[in-house]
Amino acid sequence: REHIRINQWDALTNLFFRRINESRASLFVIYAQNIPIAISLNRHLGTIFSYAIPSYDLSYSKFSPGHILILKQLEWCFDNKYKMFDMGLGDQRYKEDWCNYRYPYFSYFVYKKSDAISAITAPVLTGAQLFNNYMRSKDIDVLYRRFVKALRGPKN
Repeated sequence: REHIRINQWDALTNLFFRRINESRASLFVIYAQNIPIAISLNRHLGTIFSYAIPSYDLSYSKFSPGHILILKQLEWCFDNKYKMFDMGLGDQRYKEDWCNYRYPYFSYFVYKKSDAISAITAPVLTGAQLFNNYMRSKDIDVLYRRFVKALRGPKN
């Protein structure tokens, strides 16, 4: 299967390359016979390790490489005195298996009321965010991605 973030590859490469060089991100790789089978890009903010973009070779799925990836990164975090391992947004089952604390995610739009463009833009952005959240709660985003993938057809 194609990773959900593949269409953002160039932007992510530029962003994470810069952050890795600034020690604000890391690339974590698990190998089998010198072949990468599980990879994640992660963000670092002080003592917070943010598990960002994980992926693994599906042919190894019977060995649970995603869980091994998390376990090895947790070990690394303990060894390097990180205080939090943040798994980010989403209600995926593997996150529930590994987490001991859940917290709500909030978005805020801050703007000057005196700025006419901002006063118009902020409510529009707020409405778009609320609509987007509603669509995600109904899994419409998943259906949309499947629909777009079906339109593209099989890859040769």
